[in-house]
Amino acid sequence: MQPLLTSTVDQTLISSLLSSFKTNLKATITAMVGTDSFCSTQCQDAAYNGAKLGHKLEKGPQTSSLTNSLQASYSVPASIDALIEPLYTNAMPCLCASTTDPSAAVDAIWTPIVETLTSDLSAVAAGTVPTGQQVSAMAIAAISAPASMGMCASTECKALLTNVDTLVTEMHSTVLSGTAPTATCSATQAAACITDPTVLSAATADAANSAVQAKAECAISGGLSIAPLWWISCGVATGCSGAMDGGAAAYVASAEMVISADLSDYDSDTEKAPLITSFAQSVGAAVEDVTLTVEAVGSARRGLSVASVKLTFEVITKSEVAKASFENTMTAWTAAPTVASAALGVTVTSTTLLPTVTVAPPPSMPPPSPAMPPPPPPDSSGGIDVAVIGGAVGGAVVVLCCVCALVAFLLMKKGRKGKVQAT
Repeated sequence: MQPLLTSTVDQTLISSLLSSFKTNLKATITAMVGTDSFCSTQCQDAAYNGAKLGHKLEKGPQTSSLTNSLQASYSVPASIDALIEPLYTNAMPCLCASTTDPSAAVDAIWTPIVETLTSDLSAVAAGTVPTGQQVSAMAIAAISAPASMGMCASTECKALLTNVDTLVTEMHSTVLSGTAPTATCSATQAAACITDPTVLSAATADAANSAVQAKAECAISGGLSIAPLWWISCGVATGCSGAMDGGAAAYVASAEMVISADLSDYDSDTEKAPLITSFAQSVGAAVEDVTLTVEAVGSARRGLSVASVKLTFEVITKSEVAKASFENTMTAWTAAPTVASAALGVTVTSTTLLPTVTVAPPPSMPPPSPAMPPPPPPDSSGGIDVAVIGGAVGGAVVVLCCVCALVAFLLMKKGRKGKVQAT
């Protein structure tokens, strides 16, 4: 049987389609969730009422033989049914919150997941992609997406993320009759299971899953092995740090590596791009959130190249799990340079984890100055029409309020843009 999507023609076609699809997809998502479209009050109400109606029909008494048969065949356990209403109650307010940018999810998953799975279709068909390192990065990318979208700044979003994790746990327990891992769900524990050295060094996705299951504190039992999914939902629920100021602040995680190469090999951004992409695909970061600085190791005379260069990678993230995962991965690379070399496609001789820095959000706008006291009433004895003056003053006040509102809107918009750029 001829494998699907493995020929050179197929690979070229997929690569060409994806080159512009990312930008188009982000633009489409942004347009869909606008306040004059999907996030309008009418659409939010319709979505909520439709979901509520479907939920009521699913669990309510049925009168026809068809609906009775369907309900009997697809009955939802009571423990899971209780979690459905919070899902559709919080979904639209979360998605449409002013602090949520759904299009940011595209950046979060694009390089670690989409490009990893489409850049070499023949390797995917052969089962050599994704590797354990890539599986780990995919999980981290999925976990980081909500924080990248700004969901940590919304009460409804945080409730939604917690509810999703509870739903996955309950489905595993009720539907699959499985048991949870011995370790308690937390950001650091999710990172520890996903980035265990045995996972990072696994040659295939199946081997990576087996590596997670081999650790008693990470393993789950049940008819279906969903350990990575269990820890992804745990990471999503615990990724928002209470110290991150509602998601406005960010972590800057960084590491230094020494590789066998000439400084002249990385003179331009074009030459650095493959390293940035490989690194993003290894740590589960958006390529837009990775920066690379290249320096010569030691001193070199002008005009002479050196055999080693130092790479300094910096990654911006808002996820507590992604931060801990980065630190775990770099620690594993320090102990096993061959794993780092395989991930980046260059010969890594050493890796050094640098301290993670928390970047505070931009300062908030100062409060407005107190209002001036009202002027004394005009003297009507001079023959000036009080109504005309009142109308002029009133009109001026309205115009001034409109101008102030416009200025405030622009400043708030600029402030939000600054926060995004700071991250």
